[in-house]
Amino acid sequence: MDQPIPVLCAKVDLCRAIPAPKPAPLPVRAARAIKTKGIVYAARRAGELAHLLEERAEEAPAKPKRVWPARDDEALGLRPGEMVEVKSAEEIRATLDDDDKYKGLLFMGEMWAFCGQQFPVLKPMTNIVSEVTGWVHSGIKNTVLLDGSNCTGANHADCSASCYHMWREVWLRRVDSDA
Repeated sequence: MDQPIPVLCAKVDLCRAIPAPKPAPLPVRAARAIKTKGIVYAARRAGELAHLLEERAEEAPAKPKRVWPARDDEALGLRPGEMVEVKSAEEIRATLDDDDKYKGLLFMGEMWAFCGQQFPVLKPMTNIVSEVTGWVHSGIKNTVLLDGSNCTGANHADCSASCYHMWREVWLRRVDSDA
């Protein structure tokens, strides 16, 4: 039973890709520790933390920031009501990394069934609240919700939440309204 727990939802996976907010500053944490545990505990804990931070700073190499190359079709500027078509499976696969993600957002297994279909844009996504932590993650770009492209839950223990799939604009193309 040492197998990793699978990601249950793309929302959770996206929230993991966005850095967590920074903890409270040391003076605030110290004041809380003094208030709740006493001055002796706070002083001892501050010494332990300072020692740990010094050790980690010496040992840890700088982690390189991941950079995705820019694409011409990455930002379509989609608005509510516009009709889009989900690109073919081959076109979408060309955008995904080894973990089936594009810029941190998972292309979920249920989403393959929507390839080639047309949907109206429900709304663009700019913020998301992590259901795990409650943190608000802002600054989501080039991502929309499509009306009628809900998760079936088939790959998630038959989850019946019917969440909207989050679609990167690179996976979509505009449909001409004249056609």
